[in-house]
Amino acid sequence: MKTVLCSFKIYKKENTEILLKAAFSAALDFYDKHVAPNMGINDCKDKLQRVGGDFNTFILTHRKTVEKLCRNVNGMRKLRDVNIIDCKVNKVGELYGAVVTIKCENGIPVNYCRSGSFSHCCPSTV
Repeated sequence: MKTVLCSFKIYKKENTEILLKAAFSAALDFYDKHVAPNMGINDCKDKLQRVGGDFNTFILTHRKTVEKLCRNVNGMRKLRDVNIIDCKVNKVGELYGAVVTIKCENGIPVNYCRSGSFSHCCPSTV
């Protein structure tokens, strides 16, 4: 796993530190599973092996873009005009332009979906 520098503060209180470490871990998990700025459609096999599973979607943007989008946010945020790659096992990826909705909790990205594709995580009021 790559080391990622994020702008999280570790406070001295023990409980707060544990929560921040858990949030940092969740953010790293999101970035590793879904953010790949330099990925190409031929990289799916390697990416799927790394994250596990038979299908995954990667957002072709930089981590800093998502970090800024979620900063100080609890709720859904839209990332417009972004390219994504859908990967399936043993297939070349498919590249799309999309609007992606990212769920942020305490300023941390925890989930995402393409607007309109998963109504349970992308309410129309976003």
